[in-house]
Amino acid sequence: MAIGQGTVVMRLTARLSLAFFTISLSLVASPATANEATEGKAIFMKCCASCHGLTGEGNGRLASSLTTPPANLRLLSQRFGNPLPPDVIARYIDSS
Repeated sequence: MAIGQGTVVMRLTARLSLAFFTISLSLVASPATANEATEGKAIFMKCCASCHGLTGEGNGRLASSLTTPPANLRLLSQRFGNPLPPDVIARYIDSS
């Protein structure tokens, strides 16, 4: 199954959104404010949820159409610690 241009654009958008999120994490040493959490949720819903699912478990409506299944984002903190180190997140995104 060939990857369509729409899929490539969605993956690029998702990677850029996650990269922005990662950079934001590295700049902010304190927990997110209510406004930042709301903005983060909006970005996730727009750019990530279609593949990663509403709860980040990798079961979004487009997940089955991807060659590589989306990661279960809920397991990242178990694997890498909490808060997630920005450099680890960046490497994880780049390898997907």
